[in-house]
Order: sequence, then structure tokens, then C-alpha cells
Amino acid sequence: MKAIVAACVLAAAALLAGVASAGNSTSGTGTSTVVSESVTTSTHGPNTILDVKATRILTGVLAGTVVEELQDTIHPSGVITVKGAGTFTGTLAGCGSTTYVIPFSVEGHVSDGYLTAGFQSVGNNAGWFHGGATGLLSDPFLVVSAVTRC
Repeated sequence: MKAIVAACVLAAAALLAGVASAGNSTSGTGTSTVVSESVTTSTHGPNTILDVKATRILTGVLAGTVVEELQDTIHPSGVITVKGAGTFTGTLAGCGSTTYVIPFSVEGHVSDGYLTAGFQSVGNNAGWFHGGATGLLSDPFLVVSAVTRC
């Protein structure tokens, strides 16, 4: 269960990356590692609900720390929906340093223990960010690939 949380948290974490200025576009990859988390589990019909508070470290195209509060819903089909909010503090390749607070909503899919999730930042005057996260659910270390526009 912790691995599922880690996968969902990564997708959400990537959404938190704000961009600091206008005009640049950068793509790249990186990693995300959970360094602390607390999880409360419940069910609603056939779905498993995880209320998560987590901190993770990002390296690569996103470099910094994300602190987030999420609600992950795991559906029997393998679809995972994530809603929540958090704060990213760090740097974005091509954009510079930023602290960004944003609400988000992400959807991913799990098949044979492997997560694939796409994400895009909610538009605002800081810019936008989109990409994906992949990895085995048994590993709290995931790969992020992203494009920033600043």
C-alpha cells in the first residue's frame, strides 16, 4: 500500500512545480523519493481511499522539496485519482528558483505493479508544467519526465 501512495504522491508533486518567469520552455527527466509520509486508509464501496501527508525530494528537471496533503482513490480497474494541494520549493530547469502552492487533480493507471501517470499544472500567472511519472509500485523511487514553460 505504501508503494501505491508513493506513486500517487509523485504525480501530485510534479504538479506543484511553479515557474518563475515568462518565455522559456525546458524538457528533462528526474527522480522523486518519499522521505516521510503518514497514511490513513479507508474504503468507500469497492474503492480504497488513502489520506496522505508526505514530503518528497525531487532531483533533475525539478529539484527541491514538496510537502503535500492528498486524497488518493484507488479504483478496482487500476485507475488512481489524486486530489490535494501542496507546496514545491526549489528550482525548475530553465526557469530558476520558486516556491509554488497549488491545488491539483491527477489520474494514473496501475498494471502489473507498474504506475503510469500524466499531470499538468493548473494554469495561473506563474506559467504551466506538464509531464509524466512512471515506476514500480514496490519502489518509492520514481522517474519523472516533464516540460516547463516559464
